Amino acid sequence: MSWRGDIAMGKYGKLPCALIDNNMFPGVEVNCGSFAVACPCCGSQISCLDIRFIDARDRLSDEVRKRTGVHMPVYPEKCPVCGLDIVYDVCDGG
Repeated sequence: MSWRGDIAMGKYGKLPCALIDNNMFPGVEVNCGSFAVACPCCGSQISCLDIRFIDARDRLSDEVRKRTGVHMPVYPEKCPVCGLDIVYDVCDGG
């Protein structure tokens, strides 16, 4: 299944659903990349999303900050191999 399907099913919580719902945020463009982290329990690679969202009006801006938008890494709720609950701590610096 695609990352859009995973988001629609709530795998990454409610916030990504709201960011991608164009009815709620009609002026926001959303792109999605991915990255992997190792599970601290079993060491398997956990696929995570890197969602970038930007105000559509800023896409052609001269200011780099506006063109860049905001990146939000999103982790799945559980490791797909061992079932460990994934808790993201912003203090981890990852």
